[in-house]
Amino acid sequence: SEIEVKDKHAIIKFVATQGPEFKIRKIEYQIADSAVLAIYEKNRESFSRLKEGNRFDSDSLALEREQIYRMMKKNGYFDYVRQYVRFDVDSNLSDSQADLKLFLTNPEGKSAHQVYTINNNQVTIRTSEGKFEGLKADTLQVDSQFRFIDYSGKFNPKPIKKYIFLKKDDIYNIENEELTYDRLYDLNVFRNLKIDYTKASDSTNKLNPRYDISPLKRMSNRIEGEYTFNSGRNGFNIGNTYTNRNLFGGAELLEVKAKYGVLFDATSDRKLLDRVFSRDLQLGINLILPKLLVPFRIPDIGRNGMPHTTISSSMQSFDQRSAFRSRVFINSITYDWVETKSKLHSYTPINIEFRKGVLDPVFRDSLLQRGFGLYVKTNDRQFFNLGSQYAFTYNANRLDNYNNFLFFRGAVDFAGNSLGILDKLIKFKRDADGFRTIFGLPYQQYVKTELDIRYYRYFGGDK
Repeated sequence: SEIEVKDKHAIIKFVATQGPEFKIRKIEYQIADSAVLAIYEKNRESFSRLKEGNRFDSDSLALEREQIYRMMKKNGYFDYVRQYVRFDVDSNLSDSQADLKLFLTNPEGKSAHQVYTINNNQVTIRTSEGKFEGLKADTLQVDSQFRFIDYSGKFNPKPIKKYIFLKKDDIYNIENEELTYDRLYDLNVFRNLKIDYTKASDSTNKLNPRYDISPLKRMSNRIEGEYTFNSGRNGFNIGNTYTNRNLFGGAELLEVKAKYGVLFDATSDRKLLDRVFSRDLQLGINLILPKLLVPFRIPDIGRNGMPHTTISSSMQSFDQRSAFRSRVFINSITYDWVETKSKLHSYTPINIEFRKGVLDPVFRDSLLQRGFGLYVKTNDRQFFNLGSQYAFTYNANRLDNYNNFLFFRGAVDFAGNSLGILDKLIKFKRDADGFRTIFGLPYQQYVKTELDIRYYRYFGGDK
């Protein structure tokens, strides 16, 4: 460093001369516990950046220490801490080389590290205010290993137990703990969740997981409004959303939505109600269950993501003055599940739809005179639709990273095909236009597919 002083001010100039880059010449490791040594040798190649001939840097040593910590925590070593690993570095060699030696020591006064297994789980659910002192709790023992203490009195233990992956007699694994955190938060009914452990008094290697849970407020209501202005017309939209996060005690989510919008003709000098250009009323109800609701037994599929069953019903009533009015009713049941972290499935076995569109006679005639016959044909009609839908998505979880990968989404929409088969047996009636009808309404029959294929390639730059 150089210091220059001028007018009671000091200027300090630092000059850094880069030394030679050191390479790793030799790597040795000394692990006192033979069981830990075997685990390390089995897993080392999958995570270690310490290779002979590679550049020596402190980041690689820190990563090695962290990966060993994860390795131990995944294999039952609950008491393991990072400080058991240390490195000796000998850089006093010629040709800018360094020899590394990794030491993984045993706990003080012990000949080996202790492997722990899971014992009994205790789940304590507070009130939504986070309280439990002085309150009476609902207590239930499930499957001999789960004890539920519910101070809120609002939860069924079955869906909670389903997404606890710390099972009795399993070796302690930090990944199962993290997975339990993820899935219980995915239920969308808990505000805070903490997992602690106590050691069983009658054993030296048993852990009792203790869950301290604070739920979200069960019910909420949100009102939204907006003012709209478009091409000389202004109006407003107002919406209300009611949410019940635990309808039947099993983390079911009920949403009831209502929205009303109206547009006024700002150029008209009529009375307010006579200036209404269009009205739109929408009502919808969704019931989302954190499981696949099917009439047969299926294997548990919640490790990679939360499955959902969505039962949905909605209606829309739209009126545009002197032009068009529409009535739409849709009812469906949809199953969403995650096969692996990269494979998503969505299946709608039943989608029942009724649509009725009516064009104003004067407006319809003007459209026909201008050659818009297809528009009239597709909008001035009513029909019934019974269909099914399926979609498969691959690698959606990788869209936010910079790796090279293939993204795929395929969807197929079937409508009316089962009715078409039934028609061959019982011969549905035909309407005046020759379309087959059910319940006096024509129905649609089609197959529609969608494909989205992309290849992402990272060309470098900051990650």
